[in-house]
Amino acid sequence: MAEPYFISDGVLTVENDADSSTINIAGLRGITITPAWETTELYTADSTFRETVKQYEHNVNVEIDYAFFDVAAAQQWLGGQGTTSSTASTDTSDPMLFTVKRADPSADGSVTKNVEVEKVVFPEFPLVDGSQDEFEEYGLSGSGRSVTDLS
Repeated sequence: MAEPYFISDGVLTVENDADSSTINIAGLRGITITPAWETTELYTADSTFRETVKQYEHNVNVEIDYAFFDVAAAQQWLGGQGTTSSTASTDTSDPMLFTVKRADPSADGSVTKNVEVEKVVFPEFPLVDGSQDEFEEYGLSGSGRSVTDLS
């Protein structure tokens, strides 16, 4: 059964994959989770129609716009995989991986849509993003390995 969902009622959870600790990214302004595959199509000389298509290289694009965060979130990102915090950039080739979970109740509260993405890497993590006379607002853009729950 199709249900409407109101984005302001949902809950975003982001966990550090190193120790499953929850990090606070709050003041959610928007979120987009989009699974994607690269595809290749086969055409033959005897037809203008596509013969077949195959998919490969799957990832899940994750975009989060938010108004505030716990400094521990940035410290974990700076520390890289296997650390719980760092006050400065760490010399490591293993980026911090996160699990992103979203729970959205339907408008009437009768059902909840759950989405979970594992092994999300954010290549950039803004520490300061704002202009004079405005609140700071941030955006994370990354990709995950796979959707581990859609229920």
